[in-house]
Amino acid sequence: MSVRVLAALGLCTVLVHPAYAFLEDAEARRAILELRQRFDTSTQETAQMRRSLLDLQSQIESMRREIAQLTGANEQLERQVAELQSRQKDLAKGLDDRLRRFEPVQVQVDGLEFSADPAEKRDFDAALEQWVASASSLRGNATWVPPTFALALWKQGQREQAVKWYAAAVRTEPGQWSDSAQFARLLPTWREDERALLAEVQQAWASQPPAWP
Repeated sequence: MSVRVLAALGLCTVLVHPAYAFLEDAEARRAILELRQRFDTSTQETAQMRRSLLDLQSQIESMRREIAQLTGANEQLERQVAELQSRQKDLAKGLDDRLRRFEPVQVQVDGLEFSADPAEKRDFDAALEQWVASASSLRGNATWVPPTFALALWKQGQREQAVKWYAAAVRTEPGQWSDSAQFARLLPTWREDERALLAEVQQAWASQPPAWP
């Protein structure tokens, strides 16, 4: 091999080596750029994921607060419902008690049992108490019986029978029962309204005295 050939081969070797080196540097740069782009993309994705997690955590906290508020509102509603139910029971009981005052009650008199209005029973009990009081204060003097019967029957609406009993009082003591002027003296234990009712019986008797059988 001649010197020229060897020199040409050496020159080619010197020229080719830088070209390969240049190609290797270019590929390395491209690889670095690709890695940098991938890193940037990963960083952006990580940041986006972090923001999404923060938003999700904020939503969860907001939902927890709403649940706590709803729980408190539900407990308040339960207390209000319990209070309303208690008030409803009290009102129903009060209404039942009021209505019971107007319901017929069973009354037993002289072995006979019958239904009577509460007002009638109260009048009967009041008349009975008056009867007992009169019997205690006027024991041995039966003149109190006819006017007491007359008052009780007049209260019960049995006015014809009441006038007949008052007529019996007049026949027994005409000087005492012919008018109502002496009622306060004759009936000191009676109330004023009771003497006023007996005065109505006296007026009914005076307007149309019943015939003596």
